[in-house]
Amino acid sequence: MAFIGKKPVDVIDATTAQTLTIEENIVTPSINSSQIGGRRNLIINGGMQVAQYGTSVSAKTDANKIHTVDRWRLEASGATYDVEQSSDTPNGFLKSQKVTLDGAFTPTASQYFIPFEQRIEAQNIAHLAYGTSDAKSVTLSFWIKSNKTGTYVVEFRNSDGGKQWPQTYTIDAADTWEKKTLTWTGDTASGTEIAVDTGQGGAFFWWMTAGTTYTSGTLPTGWEANTNANRAVGVPSSLADNDEFYLTGVQLEVGSTATEFEHLSYAEELALCQRYFVKLNTYSIGYTASGNISYGGRVSFPQTMRASPSFANGTYTPQSGNAGTVGNVTVSNQMTHWYNVSNNWSTGVHIGLTVELSAEL
Repeated sequence: MAFIGKKPVDVIDATTAQTLTIEENIVTPSINSSQIGGRRNLIINGGMQVAQYGTSVSAKTDANKIHTVDRWRLEASGATYDVEQSSDTPNGFLKSQKVTLDGAFTPTASQYFIPFEQRIEAQNIAHLAYGTSDAKSVTLSFWIKSNKTGTYVVEFRNSDGGKQWPQTYTIDAADTWEKKTLTWTGDTASGTEIAVDTGQGGAFFWWMTAGTTYTSGTLPTGWEANTNANRAVGVPSSLADNDEFYLTGVQLEVGSTATEFEHLSYAEELALCQRYFVKLNTYSIGYTASGNISYGGRVSFPQTMRASPSFANGTYTPQSGNAGTVGNVTVSNQMTHWYNVSNNWSTGVHIGLTVELSAEL
């Protein structure tokens, strides 16, 4: 049996083999309240697979540093902590990021602990159309686990528009993976537009503890101008030694409903990460057996980077196992996809570089 044209769909018997031919457009008000094709997740490396920086670091006290897992930045002031890429995950995930306090931490007024943060390139979220009547809602979903229950805050900051909207969630059970979902409605206010450029358009912050500089105000119920006192209202006033936090499965998508996590292959996720950071290990460009030699060459990047990169580790070394030293290294014409290097190498050195290139936001 076949139906052609405007036959009502409700006459179709799903238990009988039939053909339905529709000669007009199909209009549906919603399919899962979100797009059904293309890349949905606006977060990069939300499954914590890629860790070019390394898989662990211990006893760190630096503020505003990125450690281990690519695209995930840890901000802390006053705390000491360990970070690692972990295999402790909810079912269906391969990796998480784990952050552990190295000693009890009671922040002073201006101190804080944000173990997870991702900054988003403006042109990747400009389509949210903030500052217009068509501003889109977004939904953030993530899996989190901790030995410390309580109320915590995730803050969405519109960096270009100068606005913030922190929201609370709770960790209900200790040492248990829990999925959390938060939705932000689009900001239609004039002046909140997100630029179509390579700068920082937005950021998400997972606040775990903070001093009164960030907790003494009132938690907003919508978009507001950036106000430090309102950013982390409700988080614990202290953390204990060995308090630990795991995060994975982070997805940000257009719409008011969270869909299943969008798993990308490792190769796809790595390519996205290499726009912001790339590690070139012993990148050989020549060899001299004896005597000094001046050499110039071009090093190409595996991906076009967000901006002309800096050399994150600031070091240039000979290839491992070869005698000699590197001298007079000069880098010039740094571009988003290559740089020139010239240098004077001493006797018996492979002309190779071990460098880390950063174009992080």
